Amino acid sequence: MTPEDLRKLADEATPGPWEYHAGIPSWEPAVAMTGSVYARDDYRPLAEKPRTADARLIALAPDLARLCAELGEALEHIQEPLLENPPMNDYERYVAERSGRALAKLSELEADS
Repeated sequence: MTPEDLRKLADEATPGPWEYHAGIPSWEPAVAMTGSVYARDDYRPLAEKPRTADARLIALAPDLARLCAELGEALEHIQEPLLENPPMNDYERYVAERSGRALAKLSELEADS
């Protein structure tokens, strides 16, 4: 997935603002102005259910996708000169390797269409 793909995915999602609200027992909603998404997990004992964390993460997803897109573009900008002029010192080598791994991970992300 590219930064452009992430931005497109966030832009095509239900518009926000998204926010978390405590819900009815066994359900936790992440609510947008145009609808709600409820996080539920019936496969774990009640005490272990991460409903609240799921709903909060769902509510953050559009902003996180846009942030990942911005960070991916920043890493591409940082990595480009290092690839053109191979790193001369340990810090530049570290930055090139870390940014390369992060960009590779970003490209591995897939969205179901």
